[in-house]
Amino acid sequence: MKAVFGALLLAVATLAQADPTAVRPYHPDSPWNLPIGESPKIDRNSAFYLDQMSGVFGIDPNQYTLPVYRVDADTPMKPVHLSGVFSQVTNDNRDLTLIKRTTLEAPLPDGARAAKGSDGQIVLWDPVSGDEWGFWQARERADGSWEAVNGYRYNTRWSGIPPSGFISRGAGVPYLIGLVRPWEIRQGHIDHAIALGINYPNPVHIAPATKSDGKRFEPHYLPMGARLQLDPNLGEADFDRWQLTATERIIARALQRYGMILIDGSGHPKLYAEFEGTAHWNGELHKRTLRRIPYQAFRLLDLTTQPPQVAPEVRIEQGQLHWQAVDGANRYRIWFDDHTEEVERGPVALPAGVKQVRLAALNHQGIGPVTEVAQP
Repeated sequence: MKAVFGALLLAVATLAQADPTAVRPYHPDSPWNLPIGESPKIDRNSAFYLDQMSGVFGIDPNQYTLPVYRVDADTPMKPVHLSGVFSQVTNDNRDLTLIKRTTLEAPLPDGARAAKGSDGQIVLWDPVSGDEWGFWQARERADGSWEAVNGYRYNTRWSGIPPSGFISRGAGVPYLIGLVRPWEIRQGHIDHAIALGINYPNPVHIAPATKSDGKRFEPHYLPMGARLQLDPNLGEADFDRWQLTATERIIARALQRYGMILIDGSGHPKLYAEFEGTAHWNGELHKRTLRRIPYQAFRLLDLTTQPPQVAPEVRIEQGQLHWQAVDGANRYRIWFDDHTEEVERGPVALPAGVKQVRLAALNHQGIGPVTEVAQP
């Protein structure tokens, strides 16, 4: 077992050396990075919504998606002329400043290009500092400066849920969020929810979205922030029946463990993968990827689920940690001094010699208040 674990660590380290952006962005406890867990609450209208989904399903890395450029302190700063709004998030994700019609400087590598399609988006990311820049309808001018309509600056050490009013894509979240990237396929697993676009979002939003650019209310239109999950009971036999490739199976397992979250309007239901121009998929992903998975294989998670709102009531009896179930939780995180574990229910034996114990309820939307446990 130690040899296998050591080989895994070596593989991850090798990936990071080959690609410095081979790091999962955003805080580990972001809703984007939390697994769904066992027995999540399913929306009562799940079957209705999925029966109404139309258009081909898949991924198209060749247009209307996001190129990702790694930047650092040595990347040249170039003027960007904005005709719309720049969203500047500061103070550990607490404050948002909106600046209209401005010129600013951003780190833009020589040869950088926005994605194909009228959205013309581009992502600039410093994985060391966490700084993330994004621009919409961006293009380079003849003099080497750039122009764009809207842009933002965020940091991937934060939750990926900016303050209300953040202007970017349809759901008001950063561009890098939920993006399938080549290094994740190479490592054999994707450890976050995947960004989803559909052709009929409604004007309502739920967390982790901060807004919606949906235009109409219809009974079968989903709100921004809705999370759908590929049925976790499906297995290799089902993947065989759908003739999924090895790459498609990696994505499908992520859709079972983390799901896909609606963040944008699109011409048809699709997942977002890094743009071909920077990812160099070379046919590994294409517009027919995942097309064989039927919509009825998914389920819609409850649209009203929020992070648990109360701290667990805890007691210690005969060396065991007991607590009352918390409404909305499907698991609990326990901190024992310097290590952490997650369980679906109690009681849990206290490790010998432990001095500090903390407990919190959680679900895929987030973590609730923490209870500090006093040792008897």
